[in-house]
Amino acid sequence: MLFFQRLIAMTMVVVSLLLAITSAECQAGDPEWYLLYQDGEFFLNARNLPEAEMCFRDALSLKDEGDRSRTRTVGLKYAEYFPNRELGIVLFKMRRYEEARIFLDKSMKSTPSARAQEFLGKLPPPSAEEEQQK
Repeated sequence: MLFFQRLIAMTMVVVSLLLAITSAECQAGDPEWYLLYQDGEFFLNARNLPEAEMCFRDALSLKDEGDRSRTRTVGLKYAEYFPNRELGIVLFKMRRYEEARIFLDKSMKSTPSARAQEFLGKLPPPSAEEEQQK
């Protein structure tokens, strides 16, 4: 029992340090939507899919101008911004395929990418109900 408590405590310390490092990489003044997007990427890489989903949805609620390979964050700082694609990938990994298709299609319509195309290719065929909605 003590072993598991120590393991949990160590895991929490590591996650806290990683979050601190990620936050330190952000420049002062980065907009909230961009910070949420970066947090979503972090959680996706850490396989914390519910947190990643929440971050990408929150980023989209603040800035939903479509996916872009280059978008201005602050001043002359530009970055990739693919919240629809990344949310689609999160939903795919959560086996919520119909929702994943919606966001991956949105991403491909605004800025096509090999990553979005890859995950669209992995999706099972659309259901008859999904086809009728199109």
